Amino acid sequence: MVYLDSLWSHVNDSVCGMEHIQSNLRGLRPACLISAFFVAAGTGLRCITTERAVATPLIHLGQFINGLGGIIGYGGAPVVSAEWFPASERTTATAIAGAFNNLGLALSFVIGPYLVPLRKLYPNNTTMNASTIFVEEVVVDNYTYLSNSFIDYDIPKERDDLMLYMYYSCGWSVFCLLLFLIYFPSKPQLPPSPTASMQRLEFKVGLKKLLVNRTFWLLCLTFGVSNGILGCWQGVLDVNLSDHGVSQDMAGWLGFYGVIAACVAALCVARVADIFAKQMKWFLIGLYLSGGACFTIFVLALISVVPDTAVVLYSTYIIANLLLEASSPLFFEMACEVTYPIAEGITNLVLTLVNSIAGLLFLFVQLIPNIGTMWENWCLLGGIFVGIPVLFLYRESYNRLDIDIIVEEKPKEEVKS
Repeated sequence: MVYLDSLWSHVNDSVCGMEHIQSNLRGLRPACLISAFFVAAGTGLRCITTERAVATPLIHLGQFINGLGGIIGYGGAPVVSAEWFPASERTTATAIAGAFNNLGLALSFVIGPYLVPLRKLYPNNTTMNASTIFVEEVVVDNYTYLSNSFIDYDIPKERDDLMLYMYYSCGWSVFCLLLFLIYFPSKPQLPPSPTASMQRLEFKVGLKKLLVNRTFWLLCLTFGVSNGILGCWQGVLDVNLSDHGVSQDMAGWLGFYGVIAACVAALCVARVADIFAKQMKWFLIGLYLSGGACFTIFVLALISVVPDTAVVLYSTYIIANLLLEASSPLFFEMACEVTYPIAEGITNLVLTLVNSIAGLLFLFVQLIPNIGTMWENWCLLGGIFVGIPVLFLYRESYNRLDIDIIVEEKPKEEVKS
């Protein structure tokens, strides 16, 4: 069930780019409104009932609809930065949007176990009393559960906790939708940079040019494979680590601290990248080399090749996560630079689709019976290290930034003359 819920969002991102098309044709406001509506509708469907026969298909349908709106939340940040921010702040703006996106992921690691804890029927008893029965089939409120041990969990109470969690999620989604309805213009009255006011290529023309842009595909495949696998690997972190003796609570805190550190690192790296323009390639290579090395130590700790202490697991995971996640805004901005004058929405659509397809394949493999979880860690390392030589082959090109610099410098030269 955990894998299937994650699967739906990646299926949708892989087959539907409607919001990005809307942002290209009609502006950001219609695209964001559609996206927010899908998220609110998807979370709302999960709040209808707890009856198993009805709730299960509604949850899957809700996840499917939620995924329809996710593509703007993930890949729309560079479009916002291009429309609203000058060239010297674009990467930072993209990183801020991504940081808030990741902040929601970090909170889910903590809020989920806090609002829906395991509720034992006999938390203080070490021996069973006469009312405890050993059974093979348990029926609770018309739900049937199979068990080969003693009944020790309060299933109805856990279900009530889960519904409360769903209500909170739906309420927050509806609140965000209302904010978009009240005020969210597509662009500012005055363009923040010369290229912000320039016309982009039409959707079909831009898409055709993008598909034959070899430089873009080097970036796209590197980002899509490594980041797509990493995102899904994080989503099932507790399931993965449980096979190695790591508790769900520890896995949750690992994920939380890792994502929080990634948010801070992304902002710092993006700001430095804005200051030292045209050096993004070397930032990426450094982040991937160091992040891949840390994840290698983390995986080796899981199989006890290196000491598997809590200090080693926490430090290597957090450092690796912050280094690799800090690369995302750089990839998005570099892709927009190398493909200009193709619209940023089209470029980010393809980037997001490749990312989702990689994650989709990763999740599909997990559905194979008895496949285990250790392969996930080796797959993560492979996705990271295979992209490093590709980055060395990549030739930097800053088509959009070059135009901004030339146009902005021209009035200064005229004044001097």
